[in-house]
Amino acid sequence: MSKYAELPWSVEDTIENLKSVKNSMKERVILLNLHGRGEKDAEEVEFDFGRAIDALERQEKYRWHNLNKDPEDLPKNLSKSYLFENKWGQVFKGTFRIVGNIKLFETHIYSKVHGGDIWLQYKTCNVVRWKEIEPMEE
Repeated sequence: MSKYAELPWSVEDTIENLKSVKNSMKERVILLNLHGRGEKDAEEVEFDFGRAIDALERQEKYRWHNLNKDPEDLPKNLSKSYLFENKWGQVFKGTFRIVGNIKLFETHIYSKVHGGDIWLQYKTCNVVRWKEIEPMEE
């Protein structure tokens, strides 16, 4: 980070800071080369900081995106599934796509019909927040 972030700082700021600290630590342990283990220590620093950074990036990926604060904070990958919440607090699974200048949230509401489980297509407006979800594993 080029300057100190003001509170509260974001997850992105923390990730950037951890990457900077990781690189500094790797350089330092290589220079110190305690017991002739400089390269090995640098690998361990890379591994430990890498795990922390990966965990934070994953956490950030699945956070809710609030469209009331930033209406342009829309999904980037149109082929993935997302969870959407409307202004009434109802959460739906669906996809997002752009047709010309029109932004469509194609969502599905879960329903039990005649003893079977189905997702009914349900187009809703007034989406207030969304987050990416991973496909269910087999």
